[in-house]
Amino acid sequence: MVIPVIFKVLIVGLLPYDSGKTTLAMGLIAGLRRLGYKITPFKPISAHNWYTQYNATIVGMKYGIPLSEDIIKLVEAAEVNERFEILNPVDSVTAPLNPGAFWDWHSPSSFYTYASNFFRQVLVSRISFILSDNRIVNYGFLNKFSIEKRLIIFQPEVLSRITRKLSKIEQVEKISFLAEILASNSMPAIEHSLDYLKNKYRVVAIESFNDAAWPLPRNESVDVVVAVAPGQALIYDPEKYKLAVFLREHVMKPYKGAVLCDIFDLIKPIERIEVPPVSYGILPDSIADKLDRLVGIVSDKIEKKNQK
Repeated sequence: MVIPVIFKVLIVGLLPYDSGKTTLAMGLIAGLRRLGYKITPFKPISAHNWYTQYNATIVGMKYGIPLSEDIIKLVEAAEVNERFEILNPVDSVTAPLNPGAFWDWHSPSSFYTYASNFFRQVLVSRISFILSDNRIVNYGFLNKFSIEKRLIIFQPEVLSRITRKLSKIEQVEKISFLAEILASNSMPAIEHSLDYLKNKYRVVAIESFNDAAWPLPRNESVDVVVAVAPGQALIYDPEKYKLAVFLREHVMKPYKGAVLCDIFDLIKPIERIEVPPVSYGILPDSIADKLDRLVGIVSDKIEKKNQK
């Protein structure tokens, strides 16, 4: 029996928001699936707003856990049958800030301070671990301060429904503690999920979070890196890319991972690919047609690795 070589594609965003990672990942996954590869998406870390991304909230209420919009789209493209928690082990649900509450607390200027701080807008975070017997344990962490002060807008019924299948829920008093919890527990959860997927799939398409340069454990490796911005994707040598990431992180503050702007001037892409615009609601196979050059490049790299 020939054991297939595991091939990992890392898709990162050149910009903090709206780089086009998910659209590109959908097209790449659909294109490789169409070529016959057994491929799965993997979104290690995600965040979404329950209000502005309400479609994801609806799915989350159905399954009883917080789920990101991105992984829902990627699962559709890959046509895989895996539990969402494995494909997306860490997710944070944010909520709109409540402008009136800042007047009630006689601190209206703090509205903008909170708007610039991701963790102050978190409603609940989920970290999921897959155990050795393939059972999944879901931990939830509620932002007690912002909830009790009504600094964020949410519906108690929605919160109850998207957390009803969490194994354990902890109320977090301090925002700094929530950040520390995610920083210290995310990577073990990600590692467990990725190990599970590597035992089942030939290709793993890994989508990063915002413009995070490396959403994986330090000891993990990938076979190709695709960095995307509207209009263009850059392909990087994976070993040089990872070296650039950790050179930057070596001189950064603890718990602050490198983002693309930290390494953009350290490493030159080996190839540039045009990324055409796509219409809203376009099917993954149609996106794949527009990204046929990228699909071909990645497919060639998979086969070359398989021949070694």
